[in-house]
Amino acid sequence: MSMIEKNPGFFLRFSIQLSRFKELSKSDKVVVAVSGGVDSVTLLHMLYKLNFNNLVVAHVNHKLRSGNNREELFVKNLCGNLKLPFYKKCLNPYATSKISNIENWARIKRYAFLFEILTQIHGKWIMTAHHANDQVETLFMNMAKKTGVQGLAGIAEKNKHILRPLLRFEKKDIQKFALKMGYNFCEDPSNNDIRFNRNFIRHEIVYPWQKSNPDLVSGITKSIDYFREWKSGLDYLIKNEIIPKIKIGNDEFSIKKSIIHSMPNIIKLRLFQLLFTSKVNLWSKHQKNMLLQFLKSEKVGKIYKSHTGWKLLNDRCFIFGYKKFEYPVKGLSVINLNKEVVFNNYRYNLNIVNSEDKNMNPNPDFEFLDWGRLVNQKLQIRLWEKGDIFQPLGMKGSQKLSDFLINEKINRIEKETQTVITADGKIFWVCGKRIADWVKVTENTKQRATISRKANQFHYEKLS
Repeated sequence: MSMIEKNPGFFLRFSIQLSRFKELSKSDKVVVAVSGGVDSVTLLHMLYKLNFNNLVVAHVNHKLRSGNNREELFVKNLCGNLKLPFYKKCLNPYATSKISNIENWARIKRYAFLFEILTQIHGKWIMTAHHANDQVETLFMNMAKKTGVQGLAGIAEKNKHILRPLLRFEKKDIQKFALKMGYNFCEDPSNNDIRFNRNFIRHEIVYPWQKSNPDLVSGITKSIDYFREWKSGLDYLIKNEIIPKIKIGNDEFSIKKSIIHSMPNIIKLRLFQLLFTSKVNLWSKHQKNMLLQFLKSEKVGKIYKSHTGWKLLNDRCFIFGYKKFEYPVKGLSVINLNKEVVFNNYRYNLNIVNSEDKNMNPNPDFEFLDWGRLVNQKLQIRLWEKGDIFQPLGMKGSQKLSDFLINEKINRIEKETQTVITADGKIFWVCGKRIADWVKVTENTKQRATISRKANQFHYEKLS
C-alpha cells in the first residue's frame, strides 16, 4: 500500500489545494524552501509523492545557534535520498553591526536567496510551508503594528512567484500526518523562545486560547478570508473609479486635489499604496499618519518622502508623485548635429530637415529651428540657473527665466530638473517648454533643424 493510499484524506486535501493554483503544472521547476522542520519536510515529501518532477530544495543556515548546522546536514541528506538538487546559503548575523529585528532580517535574507535560486535555475515557482497557524500569528502581529486593511489580509496563498499550499492546514494536522507517515524532521528549540514576538503570540495567546476554543485557528482564517475579500473590493473600486481620473506617466503621476479632498482616510491611504506599487506592502501607523498629514497640509511646495522611494509634491491644485527622484547632475554637455546626447535622463537629438517638412508639431519636446541662426556656434545643454534670461517665442524683449517658469506654473521638483540649451551661452530652448523667438523659423529661413528629447529611463509599473 502506497503512502498516498494510507492517508488519502490529507493527500486529497493537499491535491485540491494545489489545483487552486491554476498556472501550476507538475512539470514546472519549483524551488521548495526547506528548513528541516516538520512543515517544510512534509511539504517536500507530498510534492515528491505527487510526482512533481522538477523540484529543487533551498535551505538557509541562519548561523544563529549550534543546531543550524545539524539541520543543514539533515536537509542535505534528505535531498540525497530523494535525489533532488540541494542549494544552501549560510548567513552571518554578526557581520552586520546593527540588526534591530533579527526575525525580519532573516526573512529578508531568506527570500532574497530563494529568488536568487529561482533565477539561477530558470524556475517558475517558490513554495514555502506557511500554514494556518502562521496566518493567525501574522494577523495578530500586524494588528499590533496597526498596519490597517493590508495587514488584516494576512499572508497571501499566491504572491507573484510564491505559492503557499499549506496555508489552509493547521499545524496540529500537519504534525499528526507527518508522525503517521513516519517522516523524520528537526525540532527547532528557538521556536519556544517567547522573547520573539511570533513565539510569544503562539505560546502565550494562541495555544492557551485553543484549549477553550479548538476551532480558533479555522475561525480566524475564515475571518482573514473576509478581510481579504474586503480589501479586494476596496481595491476594485479604487482601480476602476478613481485611478482612471488620475494622470499617470513614466514613473510619475498627478492627482487633482479636488478628487481626493473629501475621501475617507482609508481610501486615500490605499490609493497611494496602489500608486506607489511598492514591494513594501505593510505600512506602520507612523508611516500612514505622515502621509495623511501631508495630504491635509495646505502648504504649496511641501514635499513628502515616502519610505517606498516615492516623493510627493503639494502644488497649487495637484499632488504630484515622482518615483525614485534623483537630484539632477550639474554640468554641461555639448550637442552636435546627428549625434544623440544623454543628459539627466533625457536623450537629445539635433537634426537638419528637408524644406518639405511641416513646421508644426504639438509635442513640447520637439521644436523646429532656424539653423542659420545657430550654425558655427557652440551648442550646450545644462540646468537652468538663477540669473538666466530668455526671450520666449512671441515676446519682443527678454525675461528672467525664473519669472517665465513661474508663469508656466512649473512646480518645485520640475524646476530642479529644468534644462536649457544654449548657443555660445545664449538660451534658445527651455527644454520641453518654449524656444527663443530669435531662433524661430520665418519666411527667410534657408535651412531648418529640429531639436527633440525623449525620456531615457523609467518604465511605469502597472498597478497590481
